[in-house]
Amino acid sequence: MPTNADGSTIVERLEALDDVARRLSYALLSDTPFRDCPDRRDRDELNPGQCKVTWAASFQPDGLPANEAQEMLEGAFESNRRALQHFLESASP
Repeated sequence: MPTNADGSTIVERLEALDDVARRLSYALLSDTPFRDCPDRRDRDELNPGQCKVTWAASFQPDGLPANEAQEMLEGAFESNRRALQHFLESASP
């Protein structure tokens, strides 16, 4: 379960997993300022040892102006991108 900087956790539900297309989709279930927020991650192989990850979401803001909710979601994406990059770099031989 992902954890925010403030210690709160984010509950997600896997909606779809497609190993052939290298795509997964999930829904946010925990108390967030987003309603109807399906997220999707796609991975495209560029060459051996290199890939491109595309992470996208659509949402309805709930309790925040749309621009603030978008900034919050973009911040979460960036934080997760950095965590993924750190994981991959530390796992490399």
